[in-house]
Amino acid sequence: MRAHDLRRVLTGAADRGLDVLLRPRVRRIRRWSFVVTLPAAVLMATVAGVQGGALVIGARMGLWLAVALAAWRLGGERGEAVRDLLMHPRARALLRTEVDVTLALPRLALARLRAAPPPALRYSRGDFGPPMALALTPAVLAEEVAVHLLVPSGWVAVHVVSALLHGYALVWLVGWGLGSRAYPHALRRGVLTVRNGPFHRADLPLHAVTAATARRQRVGGEAGLVLRDGAALLPARGRVDVWLELDGPVMVRRPLSDPVAVHRIALASDDPEALARLVLDARPSPAADTGRVPRALGVLDAGDLLHHALQPS
Repeated sequence: MRAHDLRRVLTGAADRGLDVLLRPRVRRIRRWSFVVTLPAAVLMATVAGVQGGALVIGARMGLWLAVALAAWRLGGERGEAVRDLLMHPRARALLRTEVDVTLALPRLALARLRAAPPPALRYSRGDFGPPMALALTPAVLAEEVAVHLLVPSGWVAVHVVSALLHGYALVWLVGWGLGSRAYPHALRRGVLTVRNGPFHRADLPLHAVTAATARRQRVGGEAGLVLRDGAALLPARGRVDVWLELDGPVMVRRPLSDPVAVHRIALASDDPEALARLVLDARPSPAADTGRVPRALGVLDAGDLLHHALQPS
């Protein structure tokens, strides 16, 4: 069988498999499959012994890596369907948020080595996060000292667990406080990534932006993601500064819930007028927008993945 025929057969089989995975009932079952697969993996590792268990765990990690690479390459809803084989969507969202929070400080340190983003992409001016984190730090340290003094010295495990938990709490507190500085908005490869610290994120293809307006609006006491009149508001300092109109739905990631689809997004910026101009000027021309749909929209199919996999090196 020639390579072209083989690619066509594999593409059709992969597409049919993905269509099955996308069925609502199959998707619900698959999202909870870890309830069965994880105990089964532990049982197999226990029965097979230490060496056999290591092989089982290694094989499972290899499968997870292959699934993660396939999901990254597919993108969009199909990529999300493949990721469901690894972990429940809400568990993935929570884990992604925890990783972003804990990596905020190293990310900020590495950003110092590069050119700072322009004020249009920043929204940290006047942010109350660092003062709040600094104010809460003594409470965390005092709690650890109290545990150390009250728990008998012979309870080593309790002391170790307490130190680890309070150390992680400090890292989390610093990551939360510096989130707006570590995670500014980003503009690259025709996609505007809008953030609200490490908690909320949306990737907006620039060709999907129909209007960008600098308009300040108070959000009141609400923080984080605010859903209002079909729009997603990502406020900082209790306000949003730039409104983006979209010609199609865009998914906004949330830490404790499934992503939400919106047609309008409002975000904060240290220089709203410059951000609105930047977005409008960076939009591709209609002539350049007639080709292939970019991966940021998440509309690549299994054929794209298999095509690249079968290309000669």
